[in-house]
Formats: sequence, C-alpha cells, structure tokens
Amino acid sequence: AARAAEGLQERCQPRILAPEKPARSSPRVAFLFHGFTACPEQMREPARSLQLAGWYVVLPLLPGFGREPNISASTDEDTKESRPLVFTDFVDGIPKDTDDYVAFATLINEIRAEMSATTAVVGGLSLGGAMTTEVALQKPDHWDRAMIINPAYAVNRGQDAMMTTVAEVY
Repeated sequence: AARAAEGLQERCQPRILAPEKPARSSPRVAFLFHGFTACPEQMREPARSLQLAGWYVVLPLLPGFGREPNISASTDEDTKESRPLVFTDFVDGIPKDTDDYVAFATLINEIRAEMSATTAVVGGLSLGGAMTTEVALQKPDHWDRAMIINPAYAVNRGQDAMMTTVAEVY
C-alpha cells in the first residue's frame, strides 16, 4: 500500500486509475476534481465507473486539501482539569489567491498535453467545478467535454456578485 505523503490523509492521495480492460480504440482519459474541503476520494465512484468502462482516470488533489486535522488536548491552568479535544482544520493551508488555482489549472493542461488520449473529459464538483471551468477555458482544444457540477465560483459574496462572476465566465 502506498504511504501517505507527510500530513496527507491516507485516503486523500491523488490517483491515476488505469482501465481494467483498455479500450480497443484510442485511449480515453477523464480528469475529475473534488469539491471544497474534500479530496480525490470524493470522486471514487464516478472514477470507478469510468475505469470499468475503459477510461484512464486522473484524480488530482487540489492545492492545500487532504491534510490531517490538528487534534490537541489541553489542561485548564487554574483547575488542572483536562479540556475537550480541539480540532483545528487545515483550511489555513488552502490557497486564497486566485493565481494559485490558475497556476494549478495550467499544470493540469500541461499534463493533458503530454497524454496520447484522443478523447479527454474534465469534470468537477463545487470548487472542482470552478477548477474544471478554468481548465477548460484555458485550453478548450484539449478537452472534448467539461462536466461542471455546482461550481463554487464565489463564496460569501452575495447573489448579485456571484451572478456577475458567472456571467463573466460566459
């Protein structure tokens, strides 16, 4: 079994799945992006279905995601009693600058350009849907289809601002 990279949850490793029975025709590949606060494991079922249908499937880990939460215990200094466990999420490690995601999308397109697959699909859910949009818009000639599910184009910005963002994409 593959060992998790430092700080990554074991089930959150990025993966490439090879088809169990390669297609008789040209190779096909799908890149599937997970959503916010998730990891590639979230896309396991659709990836498995594609794999069984003869596709190669790439399950990238979005920047900053998949980390182990920090779990700590403490003691009250005055009473010396144990306090409840404190869970600190990994959200602070998630990039907040759009340029980081644009750079990641560029990397994905560079990887796609190196592949010999004649059919390529990119898809994602939530933040993965927004990443799918960026990937497909950067290099539309690399992709035959884009599957964008509930894209998180903006968070905590109000409906008018979000609709402006969506309108700018199209």
